[in-house]
Amino acid sequence: MTSAEFRHRLAQALIAEQFAASQKQILLRARIDDHNVPPELASTIKLALEGGVPQLSEIQQEQLLTFLTEALANNPPALGRERRPSEEA
Repeated sequence: MTSAEFRHRLAQALIAEQFAASQKQILLRARIDDHNVPPELASTIKLALEGGVPQLSEIQQEQLLTFLTEALANNPPALGRERRPSEEA
């Protein structure tokens, strides 16, 4: 890996980390209007946002995965292919 690619990947990682932290804060403060999230799942989501998925029990992880799988099936995220610095114009 060249130093240019290293710097590029480091910048991407730090930006992604900052973005993820800001998204978690937004989600932690959010109030869900449609009441489609049961209270036990809401507490699982809060635990996952505050401490990460490894902190959850297997049952909580399964509940979260089911919730996310259903949501993603209806509205998949648009993820782009990662580019190397040499591919950028």
